[in-house]
Amino acid sequence: MDITLRIDLPSSLTYEEEQELVGHDDPEQGKAINYGQPIMFGHIRLVASRKMMKVIGYKAFTTIDITWSTQITRAQAQSAFAAYLRHRGIEETAVRSYLIRFDNACAVDENGNFLEA
Repeated sequence: MDITLRIDLPSSLTYEEEQELVGHDDPEQGKAINYGQPIMFGHIRLVASRKMMKVIGYKAFTTIDITWSTQITRAQAQSAFAAYLRHRGIEETAVRSYLIRFDNACAVDENGNFLEA
């Protein structure tokens, strides 16, 4: 069984900032965001998606689904996510912000029950 959590990225991110987070690592593939394509990193799998825009002028936000096996602890998954962000060259202040989003996404289940660390 796998555990998946969803992190909403800030809507203020530019395409280039999103591409830095979830784009291709291979320069030969060009600059593109891997929407829907899984990115494997250590014990975690990341998949970026973008909600469809329903209103003109509304900027859709990108989400990242992070999945890991139940054999891996939440702390190990968070550590792998932090390593992924640093590997992608994300600034340390932004890394801390994303780790807070990770913690918040892990804080409650779909029924509103608090989860253990």
